[in-house]
Amino acid sequence: TLRLAESSLADAAASPEAASLALNHAVLAANRSLWDYRAAYTLGTILELNGDAPRAEAALRDAVRLSPNHKDANWALGNLLIREGRTDESIQFLRSAARVDGSLYPILYEQFNLAAGGEPKFADRLTASDPLARLNLALYLVEGLFGGDFDFDHACYLTSR
Repeated sequence: TLRLAESSLADAAASPEAASLALNHAVLAANRSLWDYRAAYTLGTILELNGDAPRAEAALRDAVRLSPNHKDANWALGNLLIREGRTDESIQFLRSAARVDGSLYPILYEQFNLAAGGEPKFADRLTASDPLARLNLALYLVEGLFGGDFDFDHACYLTSR
């Protein structure tokens, strides 16, 4: 049933009938596999595609609870929360995903730099006391220097901490 839900996911955006079928498969898979994060993750993804953000959030939270280090579940939940306007709440999930896959750090910083309106203190919210996250942010800022989009205020703020 999970495989049917996963394979239906690609077709879910094509038509309302396909979305309904994918949702039915995902609900069945999640009900049969209460301890499988993949079923909860697939259900959450399909629910969000169908516009049911509250139920999608619940399913994605289940996926993260069942597999706290699963980057895709954390990333999906964090992004859903951003789309719902709950930026501060999304940080822990996006940071968890980036810890697993360091290539997500630049995307994370760009999202929050835009969401924070260029406020230099966005770095504190993202990096907290995580030295690896702070180092990745410093690298992101330095790459901006050489790419021509360096933000001097952010760099000064970061290095003063």
